[in-house]
Amino acid sequence: MEVYAFDGSGLIKSLTDGIATSWFPDGKKVLFFLDESLDGHGVSNSDIFIVDVETNEITNLTNTPDVLEMYPSLSPNGKQITYTNSETGVLIIADLK
Repeated sequence: MEVYAFDGSGLIKSLTDGIATSWFPDGKKVLFFLDESLDGHGVSNSDIFIVDVETNEITNLTNTPDVLEMYPSLSPNGKQITYTNSETGVLIIADLK
């Protein structure tokens, strides 16, 4: 995941692997998910993370090997996320601490 200048002047910073889905309201963190595949076809693991843009510090929010959490979205106030359990299709709403 990279951050590029809005004016098209180029790369600002490389952050981490993963698929970014939401910026936090303060612009200092990004919500993302990272999935893994053992065979290159099916998803074998997926978790939701936050990366601090300034420090590159990564926090794993879910860390559940038996659940495939994907496609997180941040509430406008940055206090809750929604995400999907990819295996069941259930939409989950969780508070951020």
